[in-house]
Amino acid sequence: MYIAAVAAVGCGKLREGVVREIEFPEHEPSLAVTAILTEGAPELPISVFQSAGILDSAGSQPAADAVVTVQGGGVAFAWNGSDGFLELQQDSGWQWTSGAEVVLAGEAPELPAVSARAVVPPHPEAEATETLGADTTFTPWIGDPQVVDRVTFSLTNHPGVHDTYIVLLEQLEFGETWAPMWGDPDLATAERMEFGWVTGGYFIDDLGFDETPLDGFVFERIRWDLEEEPLPRRVRVQAVSAELFKHYQSLEAYFAALDNPFAEPASVYGNVDGGVGVLGLVREEVFVFE
Repeated sequence: MYIAAVAAVGCGKLREGVVREIEFPEHEPSLAVTAILTEGAPELPISVFQSAGILDSAGSQPAADAVVTVQGGGVAFAWNGSDGFLELQQDSGWQWTSGAEVVLAGEAPELPAVSARAVVPPHPEAEATETLGADTTFTPWIGDPQVVDRVTFSLTNHPGVHDTYIVLLEQLEFGETWAPMWGDPDLATAERMEFGWVTGGYFIDDLGFDETPLDGFVFERIRWDLEEEPLPRRVRVQAVSAELFKHYQSLEAYFAALDNPFAEPASVYGNVDGGVGVLGLVREEVFVFE
């Protein structure tokens, strides 16, 4: 009888549901700083927000009276404000010193100070060429031949340096907007790079080995209309700091995991001590074809 009574009570609780209150730890606000800086750029935007907990319905808010400085590599910049998104105007053409350490420092009232460090990557020293009408191809359901245009580029594997690149292929649409230009990499190229949806570019990494070949990357695109005039095109080769490369790759993993119920949760990499965010450095070469 006792066992039956206990069982009946247990079944009743199961029918009613089991409620267990879980207390979330209090969130300690910190500075969230994202500073991705491109060498020579006349405009240097950053974001400075106050982090928020999961139960905070208002979400992350701009950090009031924030002050952020970046120094090293032969340059020094400073931002201040309360708008969250801060922009600094600078004379174009400024340059970093390769291999130099760049240091970020940030602070805002009632929040812990933050810092970050990154090493200036070498200049890309890339080469890029384009051949219009490099080949022709046939598609059975069209019949007429189509023109194959070919873009080839090579990167530099700097001795003793872990080279990390992002390469973007773009075309000018509507005469004013640069947008991704889709092409098919050949087999050897496809095996040495990975496309990133966050950046719209291709990740290329020498894996820390001086022997890794970084030349002979080939993309082909088909023009269906032989009379069509190709839109202006360009190849942007970005040498990025190792920290920024990791950040972008972690973002790819994070967003990929969101749509996969079987994937392990992925965290976003950052190099900001005392808070969250990333300091990333970019040196870029642009090859325009018209």
